[in-house]
Amino acid sequence: ALAGPAVAAGIVLASLIARSRAAGMAAAVLLGLLVLGTMGRAAAWAEPRLLWAEACRGSPGSQKPWANLGQVENEFGRFHKAVQWTLRALEVRPGDVEAMVTLAAIQLSLWNSGAAGAIWASLPGYAPAQFKLGCLLQSQGKRDEAEAAYLRALQFGERRDPKILNALGTLLAERGDAEGGLAFFEEILDRNPWDPTARLNLGLALGALGRPDEARAALEEALERVPDDPLAALALGRCRQAEADAIWSALPRAPEDPESPAA
Repeated sequence: ALAGPAVAAGIVLASLIARSRAAGMAAAVLLGLLVLGTMGRAAAWAEPRLLWAEACRGSPGSQKPWANLGQVENEFGRFHKAVQWTLRALEVRPGDVEAMVTLAAIQLSLWNSGAAGAIWASLPGYAPAQFKLGCLLQSQGKRDEAEAAYLRALQFGERRDPKILNALGTLLAERGDAEGGLAFFEEILDRNPWDPTARLNLGLALGALGRPDEARAALEEALERVPDDPLAALALGRCRQAEADAIWSALPRAPEDPESPAA
């Protein structure tokens, strides 16, 4: 009499066990998919290129992801891809300053300084572009144009920006006006005595003005700030060599023996 209920109970139990196993397998598969998806997103976030590529797919009508993807491609040396994505950013938002600055940086990476300079020149009210334009023009020996670009950078950017003042000071020194350059370097150091670039430039300007003791002290301090700075080390070495030469030249010479044969 109990066999029928027992068999029925066994069938129900087996069914419950099967359902439990199936549910467990489904949960395991779902968990695996979630883990793989999370790992994929983590990989994208860990790799900037994948991150911005995913952002471009998600927001193709937004300028920022395309511009950032172009910038990342440029940093990794994939210049043609960088140009492609940056131009896409400019299609989405024509005249975007950030994308144009990125495009100029890519052109410079491709050794196309003329194109880079033209882009920076087209942004006269954007201080970072004017500063970079000034540096480019100064490296080409176009000092008057470089000075005008630096002054625009000061006008539209941070007032008395130390990197721009340093550039203006070196520009004046290149023109032979070390005294004028010295004023810029001293202004920077009055505000920030720890600026190693201004300290180095100060030492170079003092050396050009014939003030070797002050020059050596400034260069030694610059080297203390940045011990592995090759320019400061080289300038200090030349300064010390000049001092040694001056001491050697000032030493008394033994009188020549008039009876010694001529060389």
